[in-house]
Amino acid sequence: MDMLFHGSRSYLATALASLAIAALSPALAQASEIAFTFTGYVEDPNNPFSNTPFAVSFDVNTLDPANTLTDTFEGGFLQTVSINVFATDFNATLGGVPVAINAPGGLTLLGVNPVNTGTATFFGPAIGFGGTGFNVEDTPHFGLATASQAAIQGSSDPLGLLLSGFSAGSDDPGLLFTSAGLLSSDVIFVGTAAAVPEPGIFGLLLLGFFGLIIVGPLTKRRRACANYSVPHENCDLSFLKLQTPKENES
Repeated sequence: MDMLFHGSRSYLATALASLAIAALSPALAQASEIAFTFTGYVEDPNNPFSNTPFAVSFDVNTLDPANTLTDTFEGGFLQTVSINVFATDFNATLGGVPVAINAPGGLTLLGVNPVNTGTATFFGPAIGFGGTGFNVEDTPHFGLATASQAAIQGSSDPLGLLLSGFSAGSDDPGLLFTSAGLLSSDVIFVGTAAAVPEPGIFGLLLLGFFGLIIVGPLTKRRRACANYSVPHENCDLSFLKLQTPKENES
C-alpha cells in the first residue's frame, strides 16, 4: 500500500510538471500584452557631438477592441499594413529626466512591403509612438513577426502575432513633439517589442517547479532503496550516513 502511495505521488508530481511545461510555450506565444521599448537621441543641429538621449516604453493590449488593423495581401503574403493600437503604462525620459505623457497615446504603423516575397520587413510612409506631451513621428523601416497570409488570417489575435516580432529603426531623422510643440526634427531611434507573459503563466511555472521538487527526492529514494535491497515500505535512508561504501558493499 505504501509503495502504491509513493508511486502515485511520484506519478502525480511528474504529471503536474509536464502539464505546466507543456502549457507554458503556447501561453507565451499567444500573450495579448506586448511591451514596447524605443531608445534614441535628439541631434543638436548646431553641435553634432551634443546629442540628447531619450527612452520611451509602454504596453499594448492587442485584444483591445479600440485597436485597428487594416491589411492587404498579394501572393499569400502581407503587402500593405496599417496598425493603430492604444497603449498604457507610458514611461519616457529625455536627457535622463522623466517626461509626462498624457493619454490617449499608442503606436501607429503604416507600411508597404515592396519585395513581396514573404519577408516581414516594411517601409514607412509613417510610424508614430508616444502620446500627448511626447510623440515621435518618422518614416523608418520596421519588421513584424510574419508576412504569411495564412498565419495572420488564421490567428485569433493577429495584432498580437504581428507585433510580437516588431522592430524598427530610423532611416532618416524624425520629428519629436512635446507639450510645447515641435522640439526637434533630428531624431534617431530604434524600437523593439516583446510579449508579456500572462499572470497565469507564473502559476504554471510554480506548479512545474513544485512537481520537480517532489519527483527528484522520491526518485532518488526509490533508487537508493533498490540498491540496498531494502523493502520500499521499510526504507529509511538515514542509515546511509552511518555506513561507508565498504560496509554497504558487504
